[in-house]
Amino acid sequence: MEQPFLRDRLVAHGVPTSLPEKAGRDELHRIIFDELVVGKFLPASKATMLEIIAAGRGEGADSVIFGCTEFGLLATPAESALPVFDTAEIHARAAIDFAFG
Repeated sequence: MEQPFLRDRLVAHGVPTSLPEKAGRDELHRIIFDELVVGKFLPASKATMLEIIAAGRGEGADSVIFGCTEFGLLATPAESALPVFDTAEIHARAAIDFAFG
């Protein structure tokens, strides 16, 4: 999430972006690689992710990107304090549209 390839494209299309604080980014990274990729979906990690999203809302964010495809397995968009763009769902819908287009 710190790399510019996604942010630069969003900003180029007039979409302002922001990131969680460094401690939040580090914790999300830990959750992804120590838990989600090995199939662990812990309630404490879900709560942490939702707290980070809520903090973003408090800082003015109007939506959140679930950039890790496993985030949608940890928490649902309905649980988020912000509207969610779930990249796993977006890619799946694009694949379906392509296949049946």
